[in-house]
Amino acid sequence: MQSASYFSCNSRKQILSEIASNSDLTSEKFRECHRRICLNIDSIKPVDEYKDFTEKYKTTPTEPVKFTFDESLVEESAGKLLPNQLTVDNLTVEWLRNKLTELETSIKENQEKRTSLTNGHNSDTLANGKTTPINEINNRLSLNLETSRKDINELKCQERKMLKQTELIRTALNELGCEEAPSGCDISIDNQPAFIDNSPEERFSLDLDENEVQKLRLV
Repeated sequence: MQSASYFSCNSRKQILSEIASNSDLTSEKFRECHRRICLNIDSIKPVDEYKDFTEKYKTTPTEPVKFTFDESLVEESAGKLLPNQLTVDNLTVEWLRNKLTELETSIKENQEKRTSLTNGHNSDTLANGKTTPINEINNRLSLNLETSRKDINELKCQERKMLKQTELIRTALNELGCEEAPSGCDISIDNQPAFIDNSPEERFSLDLDENEVQKLRLV
């Protein structure tokens, strides 16, 4: 009985010893395994991971559509509209000034967003205050910059569009200068409809004709 108890206890002891040995985080074998894991993780480059695949299967960008204003729409216009030019008059000058202010504000906000996206990934510490390893910093920056690259490009595209509109409006307003904006509607006398002003004799003649008509109707 004592011998059986000894062998049973000894076998359990050996099992526990193996568990303790294999789970020892300070052992050289475990540390070597942990180093290999960290090296393999650091070798992952999200920016280059699918670079060969995307280069192989990327498509050719479509040609941008060019919009051309149909100048024939204003050829027979009685107003002051001209092709490829902004019309600055008393009907449009206030709207153009407000639009210019709105565009300038939007451009400033756009630039602030781009700066925030670019500088928002330069932190090298974790939330708990511990210093982040340099490899982890590089990987995180690469991933974040790749993720935000699309947003930055979209902001650049919007800014170029607004800058073009701003230049167009500012040029038109500068040409006007401090002068008073011209009238947007041509209300000269030549364009007024002609009114018939009958003389007293003609009006009397017309009255007689109307009286005769009334008599004929009564008959």
